[in-house]
Amino acid sequence: MATLGLIEYKEASPEVRAVYDDIMAT
Repeated sequence: MATLGLIEYKEASPEVRAVYDDIMAT
């Protein structure tokens, strides 16, 4: 999960999730 922990990811803002979704999709 990139460098974010699962809890951090779930609590992150939609903007942050969008960025990490893009990173993990590549």
